[in-house]
Amino acid sequence: DPDRPDAQAAGARSAMSCGGQAQRALFGDLAKIATLQSKFDDLDKRLASDAKGVKAVREWSACMKRSGYSYAKEEDVTGDLSRRLATITGSGGPLAEVLGPAPDRIDVPGLKALQKDELAIAKADWDCSVKHLGPRDELAKQLTKDFIDQNKTALEGLRKVLGS
Repeated sequence: DPDRPDAQAAGARSAMSCGGQAQRALFGDLAKIATLQSKFDDLDKRLASDAKGVKAVREWSACMKRSGYSYAKEEDVTGDLSRRLATITGSGGPLAEVLGPAPDRIDVPGLKALQKDELAIAKADWDCSVKHLGPRDELAKQLTKDFIDQNKTALEGLRKVLGS
């Protein structure tokens, strides 16, 4: 039981051990990093659930559909193109990502068609984004600014830990 006093004392001792000190030297306080990650996740959830943002993405999706592309959200574009590229190149899995596809397995006409389609999707995405995502983007800017203001010390600590 981690809530027992003797277990908590053991945890405190291990945090002070050489291993605990090395962990903090390399990664900082993992609990603080986890808390910050949780706050990042909350920020994403808030943005994704905000009525203005939801409406903007829904309008973007409808605009894309009118342009001939069926995507519920922006991330779906990347996923779709990645899946199609994997099919065309016969790639998949971690080894294929390192070595790349075998040249004799690439569907060159399919790849050229995908490149042409990707440019058309990018144009439609740009047009629809400019027309519809402004309110969501403004909200994201404000929420991000607020997040930075509220978590400045933790973010500065993370920057030090990451060395950037």
